[in-house]
Amino acid sequence: MKRSTIFSALLTVAVLTPCLSAIPALAQGQVSPATSARAGGNIKLTTTHTYDYLGRRVAFAGDIVRIEGRVSQYVPGQRVSIRFTRGLVTVHTAVRTVQRLGSRGAFTVDFPTNESGRIRVLAVHLASARQLFISSRARFDVIDPLAAAPEGGLKVRFLQHRLAALGYAISLNGAYGGATERAVMAFRKVNGMERVYTADEAVFRRVANMKGAFRTKFVSHGRHVEVDLSRQVMALINSGGKVHLTYHISSGSPYTPTPRGSYAVFQQAYGVNSLGMVDSSYFAHGGYAVHGFYDIPAYAASHGCVRVPVPNAAAIYHWIRYGTPVDVYR
Repeated sequence: MKRSTIFSALLTVAVLTPCLSAIPALAQGQVSPATSARAGGNIKLTTTHTYDYLGRRVAFAGDIVRIEGRVSQYVPGQRVSIRFTRGLVTVHTAVRTVQRLGSRGAFTVDFPTNESGRIRVLAVHLASARQLFISSRARFDVIDPLAAAPEGGLKVRFLQHRLAALGYAISLNGAYGGATERAVMAFRKVNGMERVYTADEAVFRRVANMKGAFRTKFVSHGRHVEVDLSRQVMALINSGGKVHLTYHISSGSPYTPTPRGSYAVFQQAYGVNSLGMVDSSYFAHGGYAVHGFYDIPAYAASHGCVRVPVPNAAAIYHWIRYGTPVDVYR
């Protein structure tokens, strides 16, 4: 063999020896620090013990809101800092160790809601040797679950939207005026609550959970009117038994009761008559009608008619037609 050939072979072995010696180490999962990568991903925050309002989250003052965090890539030893602010003031801080949840991570933190206002949440995981910097934000509004005239604002708008969704006649104007008072009274009557015009925590919690709607009794009667004398409410029912709107009423007093039974509207009179009846729909012979009146107490007080609030009279009159069934019961 030529000397030049022997020299070339020895040089090849010398160059390959370091590479060959590294193979066992790579097979065992050891990665060169120069080629290692830190985990990325993101954090997703959600709130519980809150309610949806037009895409926003709302909580009641006094409740505890839980923030649930999900980290898309779990890395052992991850720690997340969470800060809660109201305006420019930090009102609560916490640090949580991320727990493994499959290939992901999870953490929770509870926040006691003591005051009304918007709460902003910032969750941060600082960059580390194994994890890139990741963060996430969330927010929710805290409202006081108690409202009365002449209040307004978010809590009143929340109450109004929930009552409307439950089928109560109400204005969505954000002001606790007469329409809201009447709707709250109707809701209280339907649910056997104290007959007052204010919305307390019990009212807020029921409407927040979408409970307390009027339930149709005569589903098979199609498009009809139901007058519940025991609860002093009236509901307009669409075909299929779905409630159109529910109203606060005052029917006949114990001395001049409204007749019970199933009837049909046989005459209508638009406008105000000499007795102060507004937009009347007569359903029983003897002058018994559904009509607007200036005085609608929380109890039965009429001379036999079904009184409805004057601001609601025209809408009720136009919904009712000749021949519309009217069911009156206790």
